[in-house]
Amino acid sequence: MHQRLKRSTREAHLRVERWFDLEAMTRSPAAYLQCLMVLELSLSAALRALCAIDWATWHPDLARLETRHAWLLEDLRALDAQPYLPSAHLQLGSLGEGIGCLYVLEGSALGGLVIYKAAHLSLGVTPDKGGRYFQGLGRCTLADWKIFLSTLNALPGLTELGDQAEAGALRTFEFIEDAARFSAGDAGRQQLAVAPKS
Repeated sequence: MHQRLKRSTREAHLRVERWFDLEAMTRSPAAYLQCLMVLELSLSAALRALCAIDWATWHPDLARLETRHAWLLEDLRALDAQPYLPSAHLQLGSLGEGIGCLYVLEGSALGGLVIYKAAHLSLGVTPDKGGRYFQGLGRCTLADWKIFLSTLNALPGLTELGDQAEAGALRTFEFIEDAARFSAGDAGRQQLAVAPKS
């Protein structure tokens, strides 16, 4: 399953990475703060969507994602900022789509460590000064990702579940990209909504 999702989301992943260019986002406190606000908007919408799914046959650790979201809110408070209004909606219609969304969110923690190191050097960010979310689990982050991949790879990839997971991952990347565009001021609308394409 991991290899399928990695291949199918490669282009979407690269597009999101261009929005979160490391040099640009650590060039100034304002750019760093904008990144945090985009991520809070994205993660809060994803959590609402994930909590609405019936996880009858799979049991993700949503409490851990809620903790990561709490860290993001702590970072915004430490930087005297308020999150965007929670008007954005990410729609996930099945367990498989939820798994795809989790793949994106869990993988993002790896990039967070790189961002934390750069922001610490460039902006003086620390865990209690806007860097708690990116610091994450620190040295345990990679081990945590491997545990997630082990669970993910126990699922059959070449099935309807795999199709749904791919759709959910792509929709999540699309949502994050739209959130970044919204934050940059060229979304052309006041409310984000990424729904399944018919």
